[in-house]
Amino acid sequence: MDQPAFPPLTNSSYDVGMIRTILIAIALSLAVVGPASAQDFDKGLEAFERGDYEDALRELRPLADKGVSKAQGLLGVMYAQGQGLDRDLDSAVRWFRSAAEQGDAKGTRV
Repeated sequence: MDQPAFPPLTNSSYDVGMIRTILIAIALSLAVVGPASAQDFDKGLEAFERGDYEDALRELRPLADKGVSKAQGLLGVMYAQGQGLDRDLDSAVRWFRSAAEQGDAKGTRV
């Protein structure tokens, strides 16, 4: 009879408490970071919509640098249209591409 490739997992083969602690820590860190990013993006979007591109840029740039695809896409729009900064199509494409690489197809539209 063939031996299984991996032994079956039992409570004695791993520390259930440690795994539970790690999962709780991850969940809590995501809960704290996620809403803050969403709130900052909303502030940036509101500033953009009212034409306050300086405030929009201040809110969106750090998020885009951290990889928030919606912020990257909107920053691409700002560069493409020269809203709040010099028009720079190379930078616009770079931000659109960053958003698209994360699967955000909306971020690629101008």
